Amino acid sequence: MESKKISIPYKSISYVINVNTIKLFKDYETRRIPRKAVVGRLKQQLMEGIHFQSPIVVNKSNGDYKIIDGHHRIDAIRNFFDFSKTNRQKNIEVNLAVYDNLEEEEEKKMYHLWNIGTPETADDLLKFHENEMEFLKLLRRDDFPCDITFYGTKKSLKFRTILYTLKTIRVSTDSFNPQNIHKESVVEFANSLLYQDYLDLRQFLFFFKKVFGDIEGGNIFIKKSLFIPVADIYYKNKDNFPEKTLMSLFKSISGKQQIMTDALLQGKEAILLARKHMLEYMNVGRSKHLVV
Repeated sequence: MESKKISIPYKSISYVINVNTIKLFKDYETRRIPRKAVVGRLKQQLMEGIHFQSPIVVNKSNGDYKIIDGHHRIDAIRNFFDFSKTNRQKNIEVNLAVYDNLEEEEEKKMYHLWNIGTPETADDLLKFHENEMEFLKLLRRDDFPCDITFYGTKKSLKFRTILYTLKTIRVSTDSFNPQNIHKESVVEFANSLLYQDYLDLRQFLFFFKKVFGDIEGGNIFIKKSLFIPVADIYYKNKDNFPEKTLMSLFKSISGKQQIMTDALLQGKEAILLARKHMLEYMNVGRSKHLVV
C-alpha cells in the first residue's frame, strides 16, 4: 500500500504484540519525552479491551522495528504487560505501517509526515534534531555557565528560551520586538546561529548569574517574560557601562514587586511591559546616560 502524501512505499500489516515481540520495537535515541498522561490513558484503553485503530509506523531493519510514529502506544503496551502476570499472557493486535531499511534522513522525513498522534511541539522537534545542531553542541561544553535542556528541569535553562531570546536580539537592534519562532522554523534558526552568538550568550549568562544567582527553577528571572527583556537590555547596554555599574543597575530590579508580578504574565505584551518596568527602575535618578 502506498500513500499519496508519503511517497516512499510501505506495507500495511496486522501484527500481534506479546511479551516477546514487544522487545523487537525500538525507540529513537532522540525521541521526544513521553507524556505520562497520554501513556496512562492509552494503557487504560487496553485494560478495557479497546485496541488502537491508527497504525504504528515502523522502519524494519535487522529484524527490529524502529518506531517512527506510535511511541506512546508502544509505551502503553509495555506498561500493560508490566501491570500483572495475567496481562503478560495476553496478545494485542495492532496495525503496522512497515517501511524497509530506511536511511536516517528518510526516517526523519517519515517521522514528520506521520506525526498524527500526540501533536509534536517545538521542543519535540528540537529534541529530534539535537545531533544536527552545532550551536547546541557548543552550549553543552563543560565551561558553559548552565545546563541546557529541551523540556526544562529545576537546574537548567530551556533551549527554546535561548532561541527565542537570540531571535529577539537579532531583530531588535533599534527597538524591542519579542519573538516567537514557528515550530517548523525552530531548527533552521538554531542552525543559523554562529560561534560569536555562543560567545556573546556565554558572556551574558555569566553576568546573569553574578546579578540574579544560579540558573534554576526557583529563580524568577529565567522565566521567559523576564529573561528575554533582561537579555535585550544587557546586549544593548553592555558596551555603554562598566560591568560593575551595569551589575548595580540590574540589581535595582531584583526583588521589586512589579517585576515579580510581571514574571507571572505571558505573551508578547507581558514581555514588553516587563522591559518597560525594568527601565523605569534602572533609570531612577538618571537624567542622562540612560539605560536603553
